Amino acid sequence: MSDSLQPRGNGASFGAQFDAAAPHENPLDSTMVMEIDIPWQSQRVTRLNLKEPTAGQYERALREVQAGTDAHTIQRYKITLIAEVANLPRQVIERMRASDVEKAFLFLAPLLPGFQATSETSQPT
Repeated sequence: MSDSLQPRGNGASFGAQFDAAAPHENPLDSTMVMEIDIPWQSQRVTRLNLKEPTAGQYERALREVQAGTDAHTIQRYKITLIAEVANLPRQVIERMRASDVEKAFLFLAPLLPGFQATSETSQPT
């Protein structure tokens, strides 16, 4: 399934081998590890590893907004982008809290081509 599937003492989980990485000054070198706890197919997803999307990951996410940019398609775009970058099934991301999905997307947004900061995507420091 996923290269990040690793057994743990209390059962198996996705992403167990990723350690928290300190963000670099260059945003294109940034990574973020989010601690999550999502049950998935008799296992637990415990970490979400995020980094700059590849062109293919970005393109697959953009397919979600081909039909328009209403709230539903924008949310599908965010979920697809996060799932692609984290190398996790889309259904795992769909089970995350909405605030965690937004936090993950706000991390990824500045790493996307053509990104322009707005009050919605600017994070307080």
